Amino acid sequence: MNRPKKIGRWILIGIAIIALFFLFTGKDGLINIYRFHLEKRNLSEKIIRRNETIDSLKITIKKLEKDTAYIEKIAREKLGMAKKGEKVYKFIEEQ
Repeated sequence: MNRPKKIGRWILIGIAIIALFFLFTGKDGLINIYRFHLEKRNLSEKIIRRNETIDSLKITIKKLEKDTAYIEKIAREKLGMAKKGEKVYKFIEEQ
């Protein structure tokens, strides 16, 4: 009588181990769910950063469309342009 109880107990332990294995692995396992959670969080952070970049670029576009002082600043700093009668000095670093 003692032997069938031991066999039943081992079968139950085996089923529990298999169930735990599939709980943690597999397509819908806890490991994959956690991995997808991390990926979702990373993608959400990327979306936030991209939206901030888009907002910044929209502000720059509006300034370039309407703000003449900003346009002049960009022309001077990035393009090296000057007003009539002004002189532009370029400093070259020695190597």
